[in-house]
Amino acid sequence: MGEYNKSYLRKLKKAPHNLTMAKDAFNIQTKDIIVSLAGNWYINTPDILRIDEFDIISIHKEDIYPAFYVNFFDEYDNWIAIIYDNEWFIDTRDIWDIEYKPRHLIIRCKPRKISLEVEIKENIIFMRGDLYFNGFKIEMTKDDLFLGGKSGIQLHGATFRDNRVGVNISTGLLPFTHIKYR
Repeated sequence: MGEYNKSYLRKLKKAPHNLTMAKDAFNIQTKDIIVSLAGNWYINTPDILRIDEFDIISIHKEDIYPAFYVNFFDEYDNWIAIIYDNEWFIDTRDIWDIEYKPRHLIIRCKPRKISLEVEIKENIIFMRGDLYFNGFKIEMTKDDLFLGGKSGIQLHGATFRDNRVGVNISTGLLPFTHIKYR
């Protein structure tokens, strides 16, 4: 029930909707890449969030398309998924809910308390959600970025322009010494 046959899927792959309906494509029609993440602005700043020398969220521009790089860890610091150059790699033991509408992507893993929402409006990438790294909860609400939960570091209203890295936090742990691979 709810499955498509192979010939129908091949037909869709040959003529993707976003190629014929450019207004629905996940692209940016400006020279600058502008990201609004949790009430903070990142303009031409590709490495948005780095913790312990490890990139959690990066967005690079390839022609007119944003290339997303996001690392997903659970609250126990298990590496469970990655978006690498817009490709999705996951631990298949978890249940993921992925919702896509034109220019709007939502990724959820309810058992792991993880979510990420990405939406492009007027050539601006808006992001929010809940991620983890190194035991720290990363809460990205509409207006605020919280590192370490609501009682941790709060960042609101900051603008990062033409930097290599936006937010760079150190927890005091050496990079990669704590990461667990399930």
